This record gives sequence, structure tokens and C-alpha cells, in this order.
Amino acid sequence: IVAGRALGLTGLATAMIDLSDGLAQDLRRLCLESGTGAVIEEAAIPVDPAARAIMGRERGIACALFGGEDYELLFAARPRHAGAVARVAQRIRVPMARVGEVLQRRRGITILTSAGRYQDFPAGGFEHFPGRRR
Repeated sequence: IVAGRALGLTGLATAMIDLSDGLAQDLRRLCLESGTGAVIEEAAIPVDPAARAIMGRERGIACALFGGEDYELLFAARPRHAGAVARVAQRIRVPMARVGEVLQRRRGITILTSAGRYQDFPAGGFEHFPGRRR
């Protein structure tokens, strides 16, 4: 709540969504609603070191992409505001990570893999009520 308010009240976030359904699904929603596309850098996706130690890097990334109930925010901010976002994160003591870039003139989402290849961003995510159409 504190991070959302800080980013919203300062005008730094141009779009924001909670990641209750996983990065893959909620980023797709953010892009659809804003009429944009995105490129995500796999290596920049935050995975807790303990989770990475238990599950391994690939499974940790998969959980971040498709897991639910993350209680994290995904937001877009203009590149020129990177310093201000970092200062807000420091002030409120909430880590924030740049995981990619929103593309205004492009639709669809791609991911830059750790092997340095671009591929279509995977669809899917956590379903709170399987079988129910949204």
C-alpha cells in the first residue's frame, strides 16, 4: 500500500497493477489496457535468494511469471524518472527492480532470455477460480 501510494501520489507511475496472478498474466493485462507492448529481461526478474536456492533459477523464474498471490506491484514509469523512483524506494524502504521496458508503438510482449534471445512472452498465470471465464 505504501509503495502504491508513493508512486501514485508523486505521479511517477504511469500505469500500475498488482501481481496477484503472476507477472505473465498481469503484465499482459497492463499492456492490453494501455495499448502498449513490452520487453522483459529474464535476468532482471526478482527471485528471492532462498527461493532460488530451494527451487533453482529456472523454477524460481517460472514461479515469478506464473505464480499467484505475490502481493507485489508492477508499474510503468518514464525512463527519465528512474532516479526519482530509486529515491522513493529508498525513502520507503521497499526494493524496486526495473524488469523491462514498455513500448508505445508495439503490441505484444517478448522476453529477453538469459541466453540473449528474444522469444514470445509466455501466456498464463494463476487462476483464482479455475473454469470461470473472466
